[in-house]
Amino acid sequence: RHNTPDHVDLENEPLSGQYHAHKHRNLRHKMTKTKNLWERRTALYACLWFIMKDKTVDDTEAVCEILINEKEEIIQKALGGLVRCIGIDRPRLHAFLQKHAATMPRVALRYAVEKVSAADKKKYMAMGK
Repeated sequence: RHNTPDHVDLENEPLSGQYHAHKHRNLRHKMTKTKNLWERRTALYACLWFIMKDKTVDDTEAVCEILINEKEEIIQKALGGLVRCIGIDRPRLHAFLQKHAATMPRVALRYAVEKVSAADKKKYMAMGK
């Protein structure tokens, strides 16, 4: 049973990612809408498998957009980390931040901009709530 962030993060990226690779992406999207915060967090971390294995951020971006207004800080942190992972495609990351920086939770935004240039970080943080 997943009841701490460490369990979710350490166990779910490889296991959940491989499991989800064989399932339709609607399952991940369904998990983002559950009341269970650990399932929502798992939906995010399952996307890491796709980034590492396929070097694709399509599902990651879609899941992040679904959870962009998340209220739980523990998921906001994961959200920001996964938005940062979109950065394997820099133009796509900047497009995502341009679209969402003004409204996404501040915690998520701080995590998302950790690896961008100082000038870009300043610009996106100024846009944030």
